[in-house]
Amino acid sequence: LTRDIFSRYVEEKVRHMQELIGFTDPQAAQLKEMELQFLLDVQKAESCCWCNTGKRIRKLQATRKESLQKILDRDHFIKYDGIENDRIRKGDLRVE
Repeated sequence: LTRDIFSRYVEEKVRHMQELIGFTDPQAAQLKEMELQFLLDVQKAESCCWCNTGKRIRKLQATRKESLQKILDRDHFIKYDGIENDRIRKGDLRVE
């Protein structure tokens, strides 16, 4: 159930980002896989009573950022990261 919810969320998020930023379908497929795995790993870390949750999540975030930089070119990564972290307003982007 949770995986289905995460899958739908990731599908919508990546589709929307692709419309805004204009990365390729193969990149979108890689992003969907990476984003879904990230959410599942964060959920697992949050429910682990033996883990240092904060430290584990920060490590997952760093790994996710590295993966984003490998999947997207520099310009697309900056836009993706900027939108996600509210440094770029979605209305300010125009795919050309």
